[in-house]
Amino acid sequence: NYYAHSFHLYNQEINVPILIYSSANFSDYGVQSDIAPTILDYLNISIPVKYQGISLLNENREYSFHQQNFIGNEWAVILKTDKGMYKYYYFGQGNKFNPVREEIYEIISDKEEKNNLIGNISGDLYNELRKKLGEGFGIS
Repeated sequence: NYYAHSFHLYNQEINVPILIYSSANFSDYGVQSDIAPTILDYLNISIPVKYQGISLLNENREYSFHQQNFIGNEWAVILKTDKGMYKYYYFGQGNKFNPVREEIYEIISDKEEKNNLIGNISGDLYNELRKKLGEGFGIS
């Protein structure tokens, strides 16, 4: 029920499928900005320092950060653990038009992000996600 990109940070809008046919060992998790560095790395071409992404060759990422400022403000951090992949959303500025809201999803088992876990996860996981988002975007 969504179209286009950049309105929100839900998987339906930001997932970009990619298929790489190779015997190389690629990480199974990345973001769109990792595609160009991965191709350059695969071709043994130096990755420019200004690139924000990282190569997915033999690189394991624990966190990724996402931001959208098109309609209101949304920030998200994804944490990959042995038990799942958790996506924490922080919405808005706290005004009446765009109230602050938080959501957490385990996005491997809940790809459509229908089961908000915000009140049903451990305090340690919530605090880690919240802290990491704050560090990534300066949100307190």
